[in-house]
Amino acid sequence: MAPGDSETPSRGKKNKRADSSGTTPPSSKKEVKRTKSEMEKLDLIEGKLEILVGIKEKVDKMSEVRAMEDTVMTEKFDDLKQSIEFLSKSLLEIKSELKETKKDITHLHGMKEDIIVLRNQNQKLVQRITYMEDYQRRDNIVITGLAEINGENCREKCSQLFKECFNVEAELTRAHRLGPASVKNRKMIVRFKYFKDKEMIMSRRRVLKEKHAGVYIDDDYSVETLRRRNSLRPVVNLLKPLDERTHLRGDKIWYKGRLYSHNNIIQLPIDPHQACTATQGDVTLFSGIYSRLSNLYPVELIVDDRKWSVV
Repeated sequence: MAPGDSETPSRGKKNKRADSSGTTPPSSKKEVKRTKSEMEKLDLIEGKLEILVGIKEKVDKMSEVRAMEDTVMTEKFDDLKQSIEFLSKSLLEIKSELKETKKDITHLHGMKEDIIVLRNQNQKLVQRITYMEDYQRRDNIVITGLAEINGENCREKCSQLFKECFNVEAELTRAHRLGPASVKNRKMIVRFKYFKDKEMIMSRRRVLKEKHAGVYIDDDYSVETLRRRNSLRPVVNLLKPLDERTHLRGDKIWYKGRLYSHNNIIQLPIDPHQACTATQGDVTLFSGIYSRLSNLYPVELIVDDRKWSVV
């Protein structure tokens, strides 16, 4: 037997023994190992897939939330845009109105300046007319408290009074009563032909207190001067206790040898609140619009380098 022939059967026997004993062939082990490895890989892939699915679900939810937020933001942006457009339109209208208002204010400023000029001119005219009217009345006197008799001759009655009280034979131009006849003992206005006769009588009028009590003689003034005099009477009453000689002279106060008008009345030693003409609630009325004690006194106000006359 050849050597090759004797070895082949022996190997076959060995293989048969191995198979009969139940041992897994090497090729099967490799397949099992490979299968196991693939199963582990599949499990790992499956786990990663589950993670990816979870991430996808979260991303989907986030996308939905983002889409909702985008929708809300878009709506808000649209509303904001409309609001801005409305405000811009309103702002343009307001600017236009302000421009027109500014024109009106400028026009009013011009009118106000014109009014101030006219007011100053009017005050000067009133002062001039008042002066002229007082000058025309300088030869007149007004007698108050003289008994009135029906059918009386006023000129003769006044001439008799002047001769009896002052020993003056004055030549009169005119004399008559003032006011309606229904008033008892009306005032009498008398006009002298010569101013010196009037001066003499006015200098002696204190004698009337002794011979004709209740009869008073005063100068004849215009309405404006009378108004100013009446506004100063409360001040004179306050000054009388300080100097008995204090009296009104025209539209001024004579006090201790000096004349005080509405312009310098503040220099007098009096309490302004005691010199008020009247009180109405919280409002105190002083001696007229020409008095520096009055809150109606015209003052000069400077605004934006422009002068304004304020009352």
